[in-house]
Amino acid sequence: MVLEYFKLECKRVLRLFPKIFLVTIFVGAVIGGIVMISIRREPKGISGITVGVVAEESDIRFIDLGIYLVEHTDDLRYVCKFSKVTEDEGKQKLESGVIDALLIFPENYIKSVYNGNEKPLVLRFGSAQSGISSLLFKRLSDVIANYMMEAKAGVYGLQDMYENWNYIYKHDSDELAERYAMKIFSRKKMIVEERVSPTNNLSVVHYYASAGLVLIFLFWGLNCGSVLGVQEDVLKTLLRRIGLSIHKQMLLKFISLFLLFILNFFFLLIIILFLQNIVTYFFFPVNCIVFIKILPAILLVCSFILIVYELFGDGVGGMLFIFFSTVIMGFISGFFYPSSYFPEWVQYLGRFLPTGVLFDYVSACISGQNIFAPLINILLYTFAFLAALLYGIHIRLVASGTVKLKAK
Repeated sequence: MVLEYFKLECKRVLRLFPKIFLVTIFVGAVIGGIVMISIRREPKGISGITVGVVAEESDIRFIDLGIYLVEHTDDLRYVCKFSKVTEDEGKQKLESGVIDALLIFPENYIKSVYNGNEKPLVLRFGSAQSGISSLLFKRLSDVIANYMMEAKAGVYGLQDMYENWNYIYKHDSDELAERYAMKIFSRKKMIVEERVSPTNNLSVVHYYASAGLVLIFLFWGLNCGSVLGVQEDVLKTLLRRIGLSIHKQMLLKFISLFLLFILNFFFLLIIILFLQNIVTYFFFPVNCIVFIKILPAILLVCSFILIVYELFGDGVGGMLFIFFSTVIMGFISGFFYPSSYFPEWVQYLGRFLPTGVLFDYVSACISGQNIFAPLINILLYTFAFLAALLYGIHIRLVASGTVKLKAK
């Protein structure tokens, strides 16, 4: 009986294959086009103001620190680039337009800073705008000067402490300030650079490919209303009376839907591999290994679609709910706009929605990350949806009088 009912469910859902596959091709083509446009429009490099720097050997390590800080400031990193040159070489490059400005540090500039008689910097402009350049170089000079002044202030404070406690102070303050500053700047890991990516440290291709696959999976449910949206409470009751419980019926329906979606995904994989072989610029990060890894995600998709149609009891209502809920949850989870731009509470909510759970798992599969924790979440959500589905069906049958509650 179980096998016969399973064959019946498979025949019913297989009728949906042509429609679902057409939806797969359409949505896949749209998303693939978006990904390809994103790749082509991704900037290969950002040009800004190129500045030649002239400095003495004794000051170069301090100058390097200031340059590093300016180059790694988020607001300025793409605006200004520095190149070390000699003064004669810098003049030639400035005249020929290779560099836009020339910054000349006077001899013993750093020593003049912590001695309190800072020598002026020489700034020569070429074709670049002088306003923003002056601001950048003032920031550069201020960074270096502040380090020197704070170093010397610390030495003066230590010197006063020695005098107050009647200790012998044998070192010159200028010498100690220089040694203190050199000690600071000689630290290899004095500054740690951290970058926050709007796509959760995924490449643009991996990010939108993951989101696209999740959307394709969920939109498969739009074509299931003609089969899954038909209520069959009488048939369920008859099958239950001959020994096929509600749990078994829903499990067999779930398995048949899962096999249908695997079939769709398999043909989608074939199309992707075919296009990658014949179209040189086509790339979608899915192969046979990724295909196998992603299969558990379809379990959650099937349980979500089943619970929607069974609890709505109407094919049209279920289709509308799947469409709008997918779009809304997808937006909150960052499918259309990176979630890192949203408030923290929205990001938190997006991670716990079914779309967020699916995205985390699919992106981990595509990018080659550890999938253990996302897989656990996929299975937990699947079991939770199936449990809610069975409980909801039982409550509906009890309410209709088809099933009676057992008295305790």
